[in-house]
Amino acid sequence: MDSIASHAAFKIDCRLSQPSYRAGQKTVMQCAIPEAGFLNIISYGEGDQNAVQLLPNEIERTSPVAPGSARIPDGRFNIDNFLPAGQSHQQQVMLVIFSKQQQDLKSLGVPEGIFTGLTDRAMRSQRVTPSGAGGYGAAELVFEITQ
Repeated sequence: MDSIASHAAFKIDCRLSQPSYRAGQKTVMQCAIPEAGFLNIISYGEGDQNAVQLLPNEIERTSPVAPGSARIPDGRFNIDNFLPAGQSHQQQVMLVIFSKQQQDLKSLGVPEGIFTGLTDRAMRSQRVTPSGAGGYGAAELVFEITQ
């Protein structure tokens, strides 16, 4: 994930709604979108075996965004925080990628198979659940999940 962030052509401004989250709380962020484009969100927790692509996902298969301020998630899904069994806290890293065209993560040099589909078994610290072009930009967000 660090390699993807370091190869971004520019940084995008994304901020979490709070500096840390408790297990069971929902992650929410605000991002300043420079122009119409698409987002990918990748997440990895120190207690997880694999990084997981949170957006696009099974609920929101494409990720178009308009210029301006964007709330993520936008209400069609939630990003719920969980802790691996036996853990009282863990550090979480989320990478938000903005591009003018929808990105296939393989085109960014991500090795095939590094990201898993989003299922309950794929990642223990965050899950998505339903709720009622010239380069890419990236924002790396680091926070802690506690009990």
